[in-house]
Order: sequence, then C-alpha cells, then structure tokens
Amino acid sequence: MKRELLITEYALHSPSREAFPQILAALAQTSLEVEKATSSGNIRTVVSPAWLKTECEKLGWKLRSERQIVPGADLLDGKSEVQAVLSERFLADVGKHCGSDSNAVPP
Repeated sequence: MKRELLITEYALHSPSREAFPQILAALAQTSLEVEKATSSGNIRTVVSPAWLKTECEKLGWKLRSERQIVPGADLLDGKSEVQAVLSERFLADVGKHCGSDSNAVPP
C-alpha cells in the first residue's frame, strides 16, 4: 500500500518583503499559544521545513518532492494574521498567559 503525506507549512522566510509582517505575526501567535493550557488559535505552533523533514525521516517517511510557493500580494491571510496580533484581545491574552512581568505587555 502506497502512503503519502502532504504538508503545508510556513517557510519562515520569503523573498518578498511584503511577507515579513505575516511571518512575524505567525511567530508571535505561536509564542502565545504554547503558553496556553488549551489552544484554539489559527496558528498553534510553527516549525521550520528543515525540522519537519528531519522528524518525518526519523519516522521512516521519504521526501519525494519539495517546493516553496510565494503567495501573491492580494492574499488576505497575512492581513488577518497581522490584525490578530495587533488586537486588544491578543495583548490581553499575552498579559494573561505569559506571566506577571510588567514588561510582558506594552503600556
């Protein structure tokens, strides 16, 4: 029986400067989500493609192909990720889940 595993993941880098805010927003969101006991966020963890390949190979999977797709500038996913990080709710969650350090949430 032939098995295939298809994975879509952030590359954590981009040739396009316009993608940097989305990458940073994804990293900020995952930094918050790992502090929560339970998570329902859109982005719960971010791992690099290199890490994914290594871990899959340890489990016996063989990489058949790999490619990076750079989305067009009109893709709205990045906008929603950045808006989520800029929201009052996100800042409140940071204060709630990331300790009592007064520097955790900007004034």
